[in-house]
Amino acid sequence: MVSVKAKGLSIGERELRLNGNKVKDLLTKLNLTDDAVIIVNKEGEILTSDRNLKEGEELTVIEVFSGG
Repeated sequence: MVSVKAKGLSIGERELRLNGNKVKDLLTKLNLTDDAVIIVNKEGEILTSDRNLKEGEELTVIEVFSGG
């Protein structure tokens, strides 16, 4: 279990306690799918759903939109 800080347009700024330590656990907690958002850490690195999260990590949730 880890606690992380996440911010994004649809979620605002939140501190979340996760049942696991992976990005996919964050997505589950936020009821999001990995094809609907991009997760970026404080250093600007894009995180895949299998990536381990660190305690207290600060993340940005960027929503992906498409259209034509």
